[in-house]
Amino acid sequence: MEDELIQVYVHGVVVDPVTNSTIVLLVDMDKMKVLPLWIGAFEALAISQVLGNQKNPRPLTHDLIVNIFRESKSILQRTVIYTIKDNTFYAYLVLGLDDERRVRVDSRPSDAIAVAIRTSSPIYVSEEVYSVAIDYNVILDHNQMGGEVLNSELDSSEVKDWINKIKPSDF
Repeated sequence: MEDELIQVYVHGVVVDPVTNSTIVLLVDMDKMKVLPLWIGAFEALAISQVLGNQKNPRPLTHDLIVNIFRESKSILQRTVIYTIKDNTFYAYLVLGLDDERRVRVDSRPSDAIAVAIRTSSPIYVSEEVYSVAIDYNVILDHNQMGGEVLNSELDSSEVKDWINKIKPSDF
């Protein structure tokens, strides 16, 4: 299965202006495709805070998970978003334990991403998941306004227009 994985990074978090839903944008390392994942507002905030280098005075849930890893001498080796069933993405974390064992832990993709970016761990998607990603250049072809972009490298008007034209059922 490892041969079939494509590494991606978190490009940013956007807000769909029509539904007010939050979407995390994952981009492959060659910037060929963008994979939008609709996520909850709390997870979007957790991801955006890390992307914006914002610190909380007390650990939030994803910070707690990272603290548990550290205190138990576990290392998050990678996050994998591996399948889609009924318009729902599925992910798991691969942890390396101090006795050299590896364990696989089921996770929602949004939580897995929030933890992965806190530990600077790689994020991968399967070929199945990557097949629903959208051509990166499609985003760059648009120029209308709408919505709010949080911590994204792309020109915000380009992303906003693209978001206006897609919906979860497109995937």
